[in-house]
Amino acid sequence: MRKLWIKSLALVLGISLFTRCSDDSENNNGGSQEPTTISGIVERDARFSILRSALERTGLDATLDSESEATLFAPTNAAFSDLFAELQVANLNELESNIGNEALKRILLYHVLNQAVASADVNAGYIETFSLNTNGNYMMAYIATSGGLRINDRAGLEQADIDATNGVVHALNKVLLPATLYDLIIANPNLSSLDAALQASSGLVATLSGSSRYTLFAPDNQAFDNLIADYPNVSTLNELVAELGPTDLTNTLLYHALNGETLAENLTTGPNTTALGTDVIIDADGLPIRLFDNSGLTSGPAIVTTTNVVASNGVMHIMDAVLLP
Repeated sequence: MRKLWIKSLALVLGISLFTRCSDDSENNNGGSQEPTTISGIVERDARFSILRSALERTGLDATLDSESEATLFAPTNAAFSDLFAELQVANLNELESNIGNEALKRILLYHVLNQAVASADVNAGYIETFSLNTNGNYMMAYIATSGGLRINDRAGLEQADIDATNGVVHALNKVLLPATLYDLIIANPNLSSLDAALQASSGLVATLSGSSRYTLFAPDNQAFDNLIADYPNVSTLNELVAELGPTDLTNTLLYHALNGETLAENLTTGPNTTALGTDVIIDADGLPIRLFDNSGLTSGPAIVTTTNVVASNGVMHIMDAVLLP
């Protein structure tokens, strides 16, 4: 009887020890754990310790701990280290000291969507983040899905679909910075012709990357193809750029911009003074919004196909024709 009791005790102790080891292994390796909020995921994952500190400094840890559903693109510690090197700061303390707490908060919110979006449900195109620019409008980012999900042609996913009780977390390999108008152009492959034209212009890349605010009517690739087909004696974008020359090309592109940041719903019907100093005619009395020039080369008005692509320094409305001043 004594031998049987000892064997039973050994069996119980063995089962207890095995269960405890299994629990420890799951905790150490991020395995099966109790469901938690987005903030809880950030707190318990060692890869996000810098992000956790940044969220706490800005009070966003409480925001991401609420019941409201959200998606967090969460930069890893390695992503923050790359950012510190890029901005030539030593650590998060120096970054916050240089840019201020509000700017740090703006950067963090640029990684947040106000709904839960699984990676399989992400479509290519512009998405609205939870970050306001200094003009009070929600900024956009561009997501590309070809060859793997990338944001603003800068950051990719390190791990997707970490489920939270109030949304989802995707681990990100770079820290996103609120995009300028030019950033949102180069991230979108359907605006590659506009990008090439801007690069051939006199200083407009710097203009659209700076702090001055613009409303940009951005012709898509098909718009440039249509202009090339209609324009005398040219058959490629390079030939069109050469035909116009740097000055006329720059003036043409400036004709697509208004000074200041004007959302589609606030556009004024009638003549609007462009950054070139001449007027473009806008019909904003309903959708779609239309723009007219007086060149005689474009066949009908330009139709705005995408509105309110908000950047840190203005807003972009994409359209299907190139206007000629």
